[in-house]
Amino acid sequence: MLRDSCLFVYIMTATKVVVLGHSFVRRLGLYLGRDDERCNFGLDESLFDISIIGFGGLTMRNSRLHSVKPLLENCDLVILDIGSNDLCDQTLNAQRFVNDLLSYAQFLRIGLNVHKVVILQLLHRSVVPYFDYNSVVTGVNVSLQECLAAATLPKIYFWKHRAGLWQSIASVLDLQGVHLSWDVGYPRYYRSLRDCIIRVSRW
Repeated sequence: MLRDSCLFVYIMTATKVVVLGHSFVRRLGLYLGRDDERCNFGLDESLFDISIIGFGGLTMRNSRLHSVKPLLENCDLVILDIGSNDLCDQTLNAQRFVNDLLSYAQFLRIGLNVHKVVILQLLHRSVVPYFDYNSVVTGVNVSLQECLAAATLPKIYFWKHRAGLWQSIASVLDLQGVHLSWDVGYPRYYRSLRDCIIRVSRW
């Protein structure tokens, strides 16, 4: 006599990822669309469902962040590239910006039920809005990395770009000295974010 048996069905859903940020991210969407092989970062769509949301001139104080809340709710991973425009304001207190960015990441985690949040390392510029802009950027990166290394904010990570993007900044920017170049900058930015998506999704 056959016993009753239970059938277990495992349904695998794609990891939902959103890359959110300023003009770097907006232009990233254009870069990905230039080649079908780069769409969805070249990753299996049954495993990763990746959306790109970028706004030129985006800052932490910009209300556009509130407009995308429905798109971020219950995501598995949100990657943030925000801060370069904020720090152009020389009167801005850098530590206050760090605290605001970390608070926003916590809001994503708790308020919008995002499983993991990544804050990307901010990049230097070769044409700067004021003399010590790049030093301020470096200080913000150090502060973010130290705060997140303390592990008091679970599931929020700092992602340091590959050396080829960070250390050779003049070679990856366009003639304006602010945005990434299409031929060198975006291929490196693309590879860094692709690596970030794959690795952080396993943590």
